[in-house]
Amino acid sequence: MQINANTNIHIKTHTDLDAVASVVLLHRQFPNKIVSVEYNSYNDIEDSIKSFITNHEYTPGDTLIVTDISFSNELATELNNIKDLNVHLFDHHKTARRLTTFNWAIVDTTAGKSATEVVYEHVINKQITTDRHNFVKAVSAWDTWLLQSEYRKQGEDLNTLLGFIGKDEFVKLFTANISTGLDEPYSKIIEYLTHKKDRYVEQVIRKQGRYARVHLDGLCNQYIIIFATDYISEIGNKILDTREEEIAYVCVINPVFNSVSLRSKNDMDVSHIAKYLAGGGHKNAAGFRVDFTTSIEDTIDQILNHINY
Repeated sequence: MQINANTNIHIKTHTDLDAVASVVLLHRQFPNKIVSVEYNSYNDIEDSIKSFITNHEYTPGDTLIVTDISFSNELATELNNIKDLNVHLFDHHKTARRLTTFNWAIVDTTAGKSATEVVYEHVINKQITTDRHNFVKAVSAWDTWLLQSEYRKQGEDLNTLLGFIGKDEFVKLFTANISTGLDEPYSKIIEYLTHKKDRYVEQVIRKQGRYARVHLDGLCNQYIIIFATDYISEIGNKILDTREEEIAYVCVINPVFNSVSLRSKNDMDVSHIAKYLAGGGHKNAAGFRVDFTTSIEDTIDQILNHINY
């Protein structure tokens, strides 16, 4: 897909490694042309784009690129009718296939392919370099959970580093040098953080995963609930390794960010559940958001109100 390199470019994308990595590729492809980048959840992508349109946060002829996240058909139609804005969507989620009726939307749901790889194949200058290829494959191996991929460890390291240095610094670092071979001090940081991650995951599994009660959802699927704030995918998949015959999926609740992550294996498609609850994701890794504040406060309030000593 041809993107006009002479226009100002605005990017709206998701919040994970795949999203941030696509921003890296676009920065490298269009130096000095990207004037805004916004990271959105499925809950706020619609409002973000509508605000962008309503407040006219672009000049006529600018380009809006959306990666690794989708929006409603109604909003897509609205975007399609804006004549002074060039729109492009690059995604890899099944839930975005409906948008391919618009000629500016590319949705490639090939197994094992990330949104970063979709951007790489359709936008990026095809001057192949080993570093660029390895970076893209590492992101795909992480995001689509290719555990047996030779690039999986590189993807894990990239994700760990992203969590430590943040999105802006990650984009700056890899725009300057798109390599998965991390030198010091980053290699030492990754070593320390990996050790910290392994300890946290084991602690959660030991205290919750092995003894969590089995629940039944509205479709008669069995699942368990785990509370965690970090390393959601690692926790979910390790629990599935030990309890897969007993449950269909794991529901990991992060009360800090009001997020619910669903992890499954094999034929259990949790993206349908997430989509029904206004979320999104992949077949075996999806999620949605919910407001826990009131219920948690009420629960604690009831407990403390029973104190009498």
